[in-house]
Amino acid sequence: MRWAARIVALLVVIGVGWWLAKRLTVTEEQRVLRTLSAMQRAVERSNLLALEGYIANDYSDERGLDKHGLLMAVRNVRMQYRTFVVLRSDTVTEIVPDATHATVTFVAKVLATPTEGAGEVELFTERFRLFFRKQDNAWRLRRVEVPKLTFE
Repeated sequence: MRWAARIVALLVVIGVGWWLAKRLTVTEEQRVLRTLSAMQRAVERSNLLALEGYIANDYSDERGLDKHGLLMAVRNVRMQYRTFVVLRSDTVTEIVPDATHATVTFVAKVLATPTEGAGEVELFTERFRLFFRKQDNAWRLRRVEVPKLTFE
């Protein structure tokens, strides 16, 4: 019986050590993807305060929006829908060798339930390219592009 308890204790120590090693050795790619996931949750929950923290002050995009304009666009869209779900696929992350800039490309499908009416509707399916910059030891969104989907 004592041997079984020792084996279980050893397995617990190994498990905790493995979990701790995974948490402490986070790559820059994982940090960028965590930032992207946090931004996605903030949009889905309509938490503009949290979203604002992930956007660089000099943000710009091809539609002419700045940081404030992007936040107001998200707010206006979210006011029209009760629930909002973003499904991400085909995510590709590229980080420059000095780990100061990153690019994430993915396809997003957005499903929502209107505030008036029932049933879930698909708002759009688009490919996005997000450009991040590492600033104050955190990744901040600095630009968004919506390249055309092409099938080869």
